[in-house]
Amino acid sequence: MSDKNQELKEAWQWVAGTTQGRLVLNDIMRMAGLRGAGVPGQTNAIMVMNGKRQVAEFIDASVDEFCADDYLKLVNERRGTQA
Repeated sequence: MSDKNQELKEAWQWVAGTTQGRLVLNDIMRMAGLRGAGVPGQTNAIMVMNGKRQVAEFIDASVDEFCADDYLKLVNERRGTQA
């Protein structure tokens, strides 16, 4: 793993390793509609929503990849349950 990738992994672990960090990540993913339904209507609105969703999916995948130990906590806190 390159130094940059290692640094990035450590940063994700730092963020996802705290309750406050996971709260922020979950809020961003909620805003971006990670678990929401698709948006009916105008093509532009759909494109914007898809872009937001891609950001949420990136965050979700990054936490899963770089900090698997904290991923279950992130999901459970998103759902309002305890690990």
